[in-house]
Amino acid sequence: MLLGKPIVLLHRDKSMDDALEELIFLRKELNFFGNNFNQAVRKLNSVSGMPEAKVWQSMLEVLRDQIEPSMAEIKERISNYSDLWSQKLSAEKV
Repeated sequence: MLLGKPIVLLHRDKSMDDALEELIFLRKELNFFGNNFNQAVRKLNSVSGMPEAKVWQSMLEVLRDQIEPSMAEIKERISNYSDLWSQKLSAEKV
């Protein structure tokens, strides 16, 4: 007030701590999947035309089949947090 500047107060909403921790976990999990998938694709590209390319291609398909359910779960959890966040914002406007 002495300097004639507005006073800025920061408020931390502790109720969102669990959501933030969950989103951090989901980001790490997505990074893990992405890294593994990229490694498999790079390996497949490096052995293209070789007999072991078919082995790597089938391994990549297995990996994709394992990743897809986890990706769907992650998308569902993020959607749930988005809905929760939207409800909270709507409640604050009322």
